[in-house]
Amino acid sequence: MNKWVNGVLTAIETGNHAPAVNDRSRIDADGTTIRLLKNDVVEITVTDTAVIDGSAGVFIFETIAAGPALDNFVGGELGANTRTLLGVGT
Repeated sequence: MNKWVNGVLTAIETGNHAPAVNDRSRIDADGTTIRLLKNDVVEITVTDTAVIDGSAGVFIFETIAAGPALDNFVGGELGANTRTLLGVGT
């Protein structure tokens, strides 16, 4: 998981969290806590105090020929100070 701020890409978590076909992935941001969920199970929890407001975006990079699949994208408020950044079905 990376962040891109002012043209600088910085890793905030490393690991292999590749989805399988029909996995459902979700990224939640609640204050300074960012969670990656796969099939409603938390895979990653990261705290990043460097960026506490602003707009969220999604960037996907894939090096295999099949490439990533993004389906049924959803973004919006989950509750007070909480945002859904990405909902993915592959």
